[in-house]
Amino acid sequence: MGPTPCPTMGGSGRETDGAPIGGGSTRKEGGGMPTWKPSRLRSWLFSGSGWIFNSDGDAFELSLDRGRRVVKGPLILIHSLECKPRHNFSTTVECHFHIIGTGWVVGEGLGEDKAEELQQFVREEVTGSLAHYGSRAIKILDPWQRQVDQRLEAVNEVDPALLEQLKATIPSPAAIGLPTWGALLDHPALAKERKKKNSFYPTLDQTPEAYLEGVDERRRRAVFTKSLAAWAQRQTAWVGEQGWIGRRRRRARLADDAPPVLQGVQWIDATPPSYHPTAEAWLVRLVDAHNAAFEARQMEAKRSFFERVESNPLTEEQAEAVVCMDDELLVVAAAGSGKSSTIVAKAGYALEEGLCAPEDILLLAFNADAAEELRQRIAKRLGHLDGADRIAAKTFHAFGLEVIGAATGKMPTPAPWLSNGKDEAFIGHLVDELCAENPTFAAQWDLFRLLYFKDVGRWDAREEPEDYDPESQRKRGFRTLRGEIVKSKSERLIADWLFLHGVNYRYEEPYPHDTRTATKRQYRPDFYYPDIDVFHEHFALNAKGEAPPAFKDYLEGVHWKRQLHREQGTRLFETTAHGLRTGAALAALKDLFQSRGIDLVFDPDRVPPDNDPVSPQAIAKVMRVFQQHMKGSRQSVEQARERIDTLPGAFVPRMELFLDLYEAVAQRWEDRLAADGLVDFDDMLNQSADHIIAGRFPCSVKMVLADEFQDTSRARMRLLQAIVDASGAQFTAVGDDWQSIYRFAGADLAIMSGFQQAHPHAAVRHLSQTFRCPQSLCDLTSEFVSKNPMQLVKKVFTSNSLKGPRVSVVALPTIEDIPGRLKANIQSLYEKLPESTNGKPLRSMLILGRYRNDRPRELEAWRQRFGDKIDLKFLTVHRAKGLEADFVALLNVVQDTLGFPSQVQDDPILQLAMPEPETFEFGEERRLFYVALTRAKRSVVVYTTQHQPSQFLVELQADHGVEIVRTEGEPAEPCPVCGQGVLVERVNRTTKEIFYSCSRFPRCPPTKED
Repeated sequence: MGPTPCPTMGGSGRETDGAPIGGGSTRKEGGGMPTWKPSRLRSWLFSGSGWIFNSDGDAFELSLDRGRRVVKGPLILIHSLECKPRHNFSTTVECHFHIIGTGWVVGEGLGEDKAEELQQFVREEVTGSLAHYGSRAIKILDPWQRQVDQRLEAVNEVDPALLEQLKATIPSPAAIGLPTWGALLDHPALAKERKKKNSFYPTLDQTPEAYLEGVDERRRRAVFTKSLAAWAQRQTAWVGEQGWIGRRRRRARLADDAPPVLQGVQWIDATPPSYHPTAEAWLVRLVDAHNAAFEARQMEAKRSFFERVESNPLTEEQAEAVVCMDDELLVVAAAGSGKSSTIVAKAGYALEEGLCAPEDILLLAFNADAAEELRQRIAKRLGHLDGADRIAAKTFHAFGLEVIGAATGKMPTPAPWLSNGKDEAFIGHLVDELCAENPTFAAQWDLFRLLYFKDVGRWDAREEPEDYDPESQRKRGFRTLRGEIVKSKSERLIADWLFLHGVNYRYEEPYPHDTRTATKRQYRPDFYYPDIDVFHEHFALNAKGEAPPAFKDYLEGVHWKRQLHREQGTRLFETTAHGLRTGAALAALKDLFQSRGIDLVFDPDRVPPDNDPVSPQAIAKVMRVFQQHMKGSRQSVEQARERIDTLPGAFVPRMELFLDLYEAVAQRWEDRLAADGLVDFDDMLNQSADHIIAGRFPCSVKMVLADEFQDTSRARMRLLQAIVDASGAQFTAVGDDWQSIYRFAGADLAIMSGFQQAHPHAAVRHLSQTFRCPQSLCDLTSEFVSKNPMQLVKKVFTSNSLKGPRVSVVALPTIEDIPGRLKANIQSLYEKLPESTNGKPLRSMLILGRYRNDRPRELEAWRQRFGDKIDLKFLTVHRAKGLEADFVALLNVVQDTLGFPSQVQDDPILQLAMPEPETFEFGEERRLFYVALTRAKRSVVVYTTQHQPSQFLVELQADHGVEIVRTEGEPAEPCPVCGQGVLVERVNRTTKEIFYSCSRFPRCPPTKED
């Protein structure tokens, strides 16, 4: 329905210049909008589905829901009108009215032409209404604004009371017939109308309320800007009066003198860019600049102290680490870079600067030897400082005992079985007790010892054989309890389970039906059980039935075997790698025999005494390491059980059985401690931390320095954190994660490597200069050890000016030949040295071994013979850490179970006790090898065998050109197959022919014949 004249809606209306009063209408050609403006005595009407809009050009009425709802008022209240189809196929449109005081109102069912007319009508008539109300508003608002501006100009500062007075003078919009001033002044069409000539609108471009709010905003911003400047000036003055400012002091300052706030406005919007993004960030920058300038001043002012505090002047890096007093400081050191010197110098600096009393300084060391060395250094280097003898340098355990004694009034007694390897023997003793008392435990122990102690490894990787059949010399694999060689660790586990349960089985016996072809040999099933006439295949398949990607065409072989058994009518029983790891495979195998009327009985006595696969002490060692990590991280057995499902490829039955055994042994251990009133090492740490956290021990130290931080356990870190949190002490941790080699004692590499993640505000300093190794040795060892991505990245440079290669490798026919060659080398060096003039040796040599039994039997004789010129010492690599010598001789670096690297890898079970287990292969062994090489100030000679050189030596040869030189002078040829061994001559027992194979045989197969 088109626009139609209708009765007036009433109201005051407005004059219609040039338009007939109450007359007819004159339309545009084509039925468009009227060219005249309707008087208040007439109105125009538009109607849709259930709604009617009519207006006289001044007011409007919108009737909705067939008259049940009516919206009306001055036409100027309509701030926008949008008409659009409801969907692509609609023949009518929806009209969306935006009405001040009402919001959006929608009317449907208006034709497109009529909608266009309605929009044009509203657009033109609202424009007229704006001019009408603008001319009336100007007479009211302009005088009001002039009065307000005069009041504001008469005062220096606008206070809230004045603003309230001005708000009370705002004229009412009802004076011009509007509900709000926003209906006019906020109208979207007003800005365009103001630009037209001869337009009459108020000077205000916003409502009076908004105008006064702007005044208030400017007032508040002026006050804020003045307060901000004063605050910044106070902080700058305070910072300038301080020495080094740590994070806690900075935050305390921010709390004591909080920055100003502009109410309702974000800091980033209220302040200049130089203060962004936060007040704290601004203060951080100010403090950081101050600390940097303070450090530079101190480096110069304390230069004489830095030059005399140690036997050699401190390096710039050492001095910077000494001056830095951030709340948490991590000093990442290199081997031989002066870690202990830095710690002692920092304690002396704190005393000399009056930062704290000597009683408030606590130095904590990993072991008693390190603590004693620190005490001696303090006495020697800081003796001139008053009170230096009162600086405490202790082991973590000694400090823990003191805390427990002070907190409880009763000094605890350490268990007598904790030192010199007695702890592992005591675990074995507890196991013997439990086995004697509890038949169930004894059966579980035997099951784990005989069957589950050896892990089955990864299911998706080719396994390196551990043994071979001497008759064929080419059948390589894994030896079972029955003495045969099988192809995989999983097959060995199944074969050993069958053997221990008395099952009659045959391994890889030819299938009774001929399957040979021109390209395939006779099929041999993994197992055959003649008593029940069942064949058994164990497949390397995961839970989804998928084979490892590296096993080419493996699934085709699986399908072929299944089809073959179907065609021949033979019974095939299957197990998978996934089923073996979950425990389902062996359970199903047991059900198979029981379903055929065969009851299986586990009998450990079936194993001959001379074929025992593992010693009880080997299990006790794993259990003790596990216990230290469990107690250190304060994990319960239940928490460890819950972690089993989170470990990819976990061998569930093995881990569950181990936890059952461990739980009983650990409980017996705790019972024995409680009964005798004793504590173990972890108790000393955990209980002391608990007492400090609970406030039962007054912790008043102001500086804590932790030496050898790379060897920190979870329990040690918890104690350190308790001390720092309780006292607010400055905490400095000094360590070299490349030398983290005490995981067996509970050390956790992740504590140091993850220190910055755990303490994101900690400062980090580096000690990159070593005083020990020549640069070529630094470069070689750094590249070698840093392959582990879990370790921190660092660069090492040296003050040692020696040039040229510093590592040589000598390969002898057998390991028994090594002492003789070592003796010859010592004698050669001895003969080159002049006579000693002061009765002291001219050179030093560390003879190092991976194990204690690597010690040469003739060592004492060598000392007697060569000791006047050469100071000779034998140590294990672990014991040599922290020491140095001119020369290093590293013995018996061979590839063997007890070689270097040790093949007794970290048991996957340990992952249950370690929050962040290390997964890099031989990670700790690699670091141990690095420790061995970096003891040398001049050169290193590594001794190996021609047939079993360590994979570490093969890697040095491949990556760094360090040749493995045989005694005849001929360098060894690397194995072209595995790259981890070298080629050696062998003799075929049958043909007597000479052939070459890898030194890692049987792990690597024969490669070429002569």
